[in-house]
Amino acid sequence: MRTFNPSAVAAPIGGYSHGVATGIELLFISGQTPEAPDSSVPSEPELQLRQVWANVVAVLREAGADVSDLVHVRTYLADRSHHEINTKVRREVLGEHAPALTVVICELFESGWVAEIEGVARVQ
Repeated sequence: MRTFNPSAVAAPIGGYSHGVATGIELLFISGQTPEAPDSSVPSEPELQLRQVWANVVAVLREAGADVSDLVHVRTYLADRSHHEINTKVRREVLGEHAPALTVVICELFESGWVAEIEGVARVQ
């Protein structure tokens, strides 16, 4: 995997790259929600974000991949006030890995959800 952060574009401010190229098979991860396997949803925003990421990781593992294989992550947040906790949880999950990243503030399908995350990962 190759990352691209051209000097003609402002440097990334956080844990992401402006572009990521891969020459192998890709896994497209549908938007993962804060629903646990038993369909429950945590009430706290941080716990919801941790559940969303747990769901993303579960899909990656099922495909024989892990978070270091993520090429792009798109996060939908229901409220801008969740931006800091989203960044904290994402950095804990991804560590030093910096995929291409988009964060969108929008209305989500269920009013109680604080986030939904989709991604693209390389698989071998």
